[in-house]
Amino acid sequence: MSDKFELPKEIIAPGDNWVKDEVYEALRDNQYHHYYDIIREFDIKSVLEIGVRARYSMFSMLSANPSLLYRGLEINMGETKRLGFFDHAKKLASGFVEADIKFIEESSRTVDRLPRRFDMIHIDGNHSFDFCFHDLKICAPMSDLLFVDDYDYVEDVKRAVEHFKQVTPEIYSRYIPSYRGNVILFCEKMMSDFK
Repeated sequence: MSDKFELPKEIIAPGDNWVKDEVYEALRDNQYHHYYDIIREFDIKSVLEIGVRARYSMFSMLSANPSLLYRGLEINMGETKRLGFFDHAKKLASGFVEADIKFIEESSRTVDRLPRRFDMIHIDGNHSFDFCFHDLKICAPMSDLLFVDDYDYVEDVKRAVEHFKQVTPEIYSRYIPSYRGNVILFCEKMMSDFK
């Protein structure tokens, strides 16, 4: 769908050793434009992101909708701050003056129920089976669209998604081939529109 959005290399946080040139090219060509496309395709106005790291996905989503209500839930804020990613993220966010952006330092595992509904929830937190399955359970009642990252990259994420689909038959899914694999889970309210 996207022929317009490319993650600009200049937004990569200084010292982000994970995003080296060859990884950046793969992410630019086959990862971050999916966030942009989904925000546009479904006219997303509010997002909760679980596990936000350096906020490149946030930048992609805000580029698609500059007035987005965005909440980022991050347990590892200490490391994020130590590496300079948090200050970098605040700098990225400051360019989107119409957006409502808040970062929350908390583990999704300590949350039994989310405080509000979101148009989309991006799940990219702890990648263990238990954590991912927990995130799916608490998020499904609070959004019609769950966007799960690292489906192909982390076996526990794939197992959690597949188990969740088995125990929640009203969920419809769409696989997105990407750098690490993504899955969209449409919850019951949206399901009939996208089967």
